[in-house]
Amino acid sequence: MCCYPAILSVKQLYLFSYNTLAIIRKDQMMKYFFLLILIPLISISCNEKANNEIIKSQAIQLANEWTEAWNGTISVENMMALHHPELQYYWRDEPITYNGFKDVLEKYIIGKENYNLALVNPIVTVIDKNNVVVGFQLIDKGEDSDSAEGAFTIVITRHKSKWKIIHIHES
Repeated sequence: MCCYPAILSVKQLYLFSYNTLAIIRKDQMMKYFFLLILIPLISISCNEKANNEIIKSQAIQLANEWTEAWNGTISVENMMALHHPELQYYWRDEPITYNGFKDVLEKYIIGKENYNLALVNPIVTVIDKNNVVVGFQLIDKGEDSDSAEGAFTIVITRHKSKWKIIHIHES
């Protein structure tokens, strides 16, 4: 009979395991038990941290895309493609909806304003695998100063497998 467990029959494997466990003392069994519990927990924790880093990277990428969408000639289609249909944009007085934001862009911004913005000091908080908060400041690259022009908080959610901005607060 071969002594490699991978080649043993189920019955032989059971007997091998039973005999092996009978030899191991109780205190050793506790060590093995804890190892069997800890290894999957550590693995899950490592996977979660790796996933959070990927999500943070994707969130910063979307925040940068949003910032870049304001620069130069603004495209309504490109700008609106970054936003969730249930968008709430807190800007000045009252929140603006998706359609309200589109109206503001068309009536007051496009053709009247020209921006050259850069995102700085982003702070990302992963709420869960589908929701992220990003806080940051914008600076005007066209100005001589490196001072912040405004502070923003955006909430990003996964919508139809794509990240979309669902909430914006500007101050």
